[in-house]
Amino acid sequence: MNKLIAATAVAASVAVGGLAVAAIGPVDPVAARAESTAEPSPRDAHRARPVLRGVATTSAEAIGIPTRELVAAYRGGQSIAEVAADHGVEVQSVEDALAAKAADAIDAAVARGDLDPDRAARLEERLPAAIDRVVTHHRADRPRTAWRS
Repeated sequence: MNKLIAATAVAASVAVGGLAVAAIGPVDPVAARAESTAEPSPRDAHRARPVLRGVATTSAEAIGIPTRELVAAYRGGQSIAEVAADHGVEVQSVEDALAAKAADAIDAAVARGDLDPDRAARLEERLPAAIDRVVTHHRADRPRTAWRS
């Protein structure tokens, strides 16, 4: 008898949950993420680390300095563009190196089937502006949050 009651309760809760989801309708995760105004959580930091590491490595190679030196200068308040200028390197050559690396990564993701070709095209359209922001960004420009101090 208890098993019958438990099974009925589980079936009812699943049905009610399914109806609630159906009533809400499909949710577009991209739009939901864009509408979110919440600060990034520390759990999201692990997603950015490999990208930032790649940016630092590629930029340092384009400038011709060790990655640690570039990171130290960035932490000291300089942008990647300022470090490049200090070493007599054109900022455009750093941006070109980053664009080539990003385009290769996007193409590889499309080839693996991890990225839709339409999404890849949209990413490649936004790439120059994103690279410009990364290269000219100062560490002091980023917003401070409770978990980043």
